Amino acid sequence: MHHFYTSIIVPANQEKVFNFFKKPENLGKMVPPFMKFQLLTPGNLNMKDAAIYDYLVRVYGISKRWTTFISSYNPPHEFTDVQLKGPNAYWHHRHFFEDCEQGT
Repeated sequence: MHHFYTSIIVPANQEKVFNFFKKPENLGKMVPPFMKFQLLTPGNLNMKDAAIYDYLVRVYGISKRWTTFISSYNPPHEFTDVQLKGPNAYWHHRHFFEDCEQGT
C-alpha cells in the first residue's frame, strides 16, 4: 500500500478554509478538469459524521462512480473520507487544518 502526504498553506483563516473543504460540491473545483468531476448526491449537502456522497469521475477516459463515506468529522480541525466504491483499490483520505503564521 502506498502512502502519500502533502500540505499546502492557504492564506485564509482556519474556519474559512474548513468551510470550503466541507462542501462536497467544492471538490469539483479542486480536481483536474480532465476528470470531468460530477457530484451525483442531490440537495443542499452538509458534511457530517457517517455522510455518504456519490460522484462521477473519469479515469483513463472511463467514467466511474465514486462513493465516499465520512468516517470522522471534527470541524474546523479535521475530517476523513473513505472510498466505499470507486476507481481506487483503497482510499482513506485524512484532511487536517491547522492555523499557521501565513493562514491555514
